[in-house]
This record gives sequence, C-alpha cells and structure tokens, in this order.
Amino acid sequence: MKTQAYFENIQEQIKKELSSANSSIKIAVAWFTDAELFWILCQKAEEGLDVELMLMNDEINNASGINYNLLQNVKGKVWLIDSSKETPLMHNKFCIIDNDVIINGSYNWTNRAKTNHESITVIKENIELVNNFLTEFEKIKSTYFGKTADNEPIDFSKICLRLEALKNAILLEDKDDIRFQIAKTKNILNSLSDSEQKKLIDHVIALTDHFNYSDAINRINDFFNNFRALIRFVDEELAALKLEARALEIQISTLEDEIIEIEKLIHDFEVAYNTKLGELILIILELRKEKFKKEAEKESSKHHLYEEAEKDFNDFQNNYEVTKTEKRIELSEAGRKEIKEKFRKASKYCHPDVVSDQFKEEAEQMFISLKDAYDKNDIEKVRSILTNLEKGIYYSNSQDLNEANALKSIIIVLRQKRVDLENKIESLKESALYIEIISIRDWNIYMLEKKSYLLNELEKLTSDV
Repeated sequence: MKTQAYFENIQEQIKKELSSANSSIKIAVAWFTDAELFWILCQKAEEGLDVELMLMNDEINNASGINYNLLQNVKGKVWLIDSSKETPLMHNKFCIIDNDVIINGSYNWTNRAKTNHESITVIKENIELVNNFLTEFEKIKSTYFGKTADNEPIDFSKICLRLEALKNAILLEDKDDIRFQIAKTKNILNSLSDSEQKKLIDHVIALTDHFNYSDAINRINDFFNNFRALIRFVDEELAALKLEARALEIQISTLEDEIIEIEKLIHDFEVAYNTKLGELILIILELRKEKFKKEAEKESSKHHLYEEAEKDFNDFQNNYEVTKTEKRIELSEAGRKEIKEKFRKASKYCHPDVVSDQFKEEAEQMFISLKDAYDKNDIEKVRSILTNLEKGIYYSNSQDLNEANALKSIIIVLRQKRVDLENKIESLKESALYIEIISIRDWNIYMLEKKSYLLNELEKLTSDV
C-alpha cells in the first residue's frame, strides 16, 4: 500500500490523479462546484471511461454554474441526491480511480475549498480498502435510488465459497468435480470487471487447467487472505462506519508520517549545519558573549545583551554536543528513497493510533523502534521491522469493533485528531527554519556560503575584542 497526504495545491493533485485514469472514475462528494475538475470528468467519459459522479442536489451545487447533464451527454453518470428527513445527508468525500486509487480527506471539491485549510490522502495498492469503498459507493446508490442491475454489489462470500469448493475438489483429487468447479468458477468472471480479483481468479483457472494444482491452491489461499474482509456486512450502517473509521485511521497515520518526515528534515539539516559549522559558531558566540560582558561591566544598561549572548552560547553548545555525538548512517539517494517508502509502509501496520486496543502497548514500542531506526537512517533495521509486520501481527482498532455507537465515538475522536495533525503540519511548514531549509537547493553550497559569512563575522569580532 502507498499513501501520501497533500496539504497544498490539492486541486492540482486531484487533476493529476483524474487525468491519469485509464478505465474508471467513481466520485461521491457532497459538494462539487469546481468546473476544472468537472471538465476532466467529461473528457474522460468521452474517451470511453466509466465515469460516475454522485453529489447533493442542493442550492450550493445548483448555483455553481456547472451543467451536470453535460457529463451524461458523453455517457457518464450523474447521481443527484435529494436530502430529506427520511434519508441521511450524503456527506462523503471520496473518489475511486481504476479500482486502485482512493482519494479521501477533508477537502470538498469546490472553488472555495481551494483557499481553505484542507487535506487529502491518496491511497494506492490497497485492494481491500478499494473494494470496501466500491461497496459503499454502490450502497449509497441503492439507498437513494434503489437496487439496479448495475449497482448490485458483488457478493464476495459466494466467490469465496466457490473457490473453497474448487480447492476441496483438488485436495480430494476428484477430476470430475474439478472440471465442474472450474466451469462454475469461470461463470464468476462474468460478474467481475477488470480488477485484481479477476486477475487472481483467472490465474487460478489457468493453473488448474494445466494441472498445476499446488500453485492453484496457493493462489486460492492468497485470494482468501486478501479478500475475505470484503464479504459484505449484514449491518450496512456498521459497514459504512467501519469504512469511515478505517479511512480516517489511514489518513491519520499518513499525517503522522508527514510530521515525522518534516521533523526529520529539520533535524537532518541541524545535524549537517552543526557538523560543518558548529565549532566556528561556538567560537563566534563565545567571543560575542565576552564582548557584551565587557560592555556590560562598563555600562549596566547593556547587561541584558550579555545575558542574551550567554543564553545563545549555552543553548547552542548543548545542542551541538548532542548532535556531535549522534551516530547516523549515511545513505545514497536510492537508500533515502527506499527507507522513506519502507518506513511509511511499516508505520501503517504498527501506528498506536490505528491498531486494536489489545495490541496498543506492544505496537507503541514497535513504532518507537521503527521511528528511531528511521531517524538514524538504519535501513537494515527498518527492513527487518517491516518484514515482521507484514506477517500480520496487529490489526485495525476499527475493524475490531462491532458496535455502531462505539464506532461513532471513535470516528469523532479520529476526525478531531485529523484536524489537530493538519494544524500541526501547517504550523511546522510556517516555521522560519522550515521555510529556509526548503528554499535551499544545495546544502553543501549553502554551508560554504554560510562559512564565508561566519569567517567575516569572526574576523570582525576578533578585532573588536
């Protein structure tokens, strides 16, 4: 699974994801007034993609100036939802592209949202979550428009039962039953569009047709491991709550990753800065302190300048001593890219905010070890932790709950945490140090220029003292 949070130029990122669509786009967004995004949908529908847009039929959308019928004119589908006391408000904000990419977050697809403090999370290569969102999309259509042939959700329980029957026939070495079950399994393919599920079942059939029964059973087991969680819930409200909670958990984990990466960037810069310039800066700060001390002895009104200079010297010295003794592994560009990807992937498995309560304490220790390895650029340890986590040690807190009120309470907490994390990221990105760091194109050139400046200041201070 790949995830990335976006806080700036969100519309541009959505445009990029929509423009890269190859087969389908399904959108459930309460308010959609962004004409640029709408025209991309029309263009994609005209190219033959399966495009569906679901939005509220209210004064906000109706006053947007967008003629939503234009999408239908190019064979797209528009589902305008009327809100009433009998039906709940459709307040979703998600998009599914090519049955592979999910866009979800606090961002409304409106003109006004482009200037708001919002975020989205783009999630890729999570088949389980994609299918849960697809099921929710069809469920929303069923709620407001009734069940139709093209929105009847796929019953994954029947698919699992059919594959289980094929597996048993292979284990029993019953060739007649194997042929019968293969024929039945092939019928399932007619109900599936091009997707990971269809590819997997195609592979199972091909292996069985070629009498490669061992690999066929392995692929069937893969299907069970990946897709059993997709079996439709009997309680549709509970399913929707679990889906929202799980999406929020992923968003929160991604936002936490963003904070960790920003803080790591700042820390890496401070380490490089202190390593290359620390001794020179200490000399300058000490000379400055001595200069103001002498001036304060002659003129008491300057005593505060001496106190400030002494504090600057002590603070920098303490920070310098810590970073000087810190052991860090130097990585190549490829290594830095790999450790970042593996850290993000591993954090989705063990972040304390998203694992089940019974694993929270253990997951917290695992996450601390993971972050420590990431901070030190210890790529081998990050790889090892990820390998262990991929064995499925923990599972999601939201998926462990089967009581609607408990899930609603968790969702309230998760929504607030998402807001808090968005605010923290905004604060970090507005800090003077972060703004300076991201403006630097080459750290080595920056350090050389800074060293030249500091040497001039040292020369001046030496002559003054």
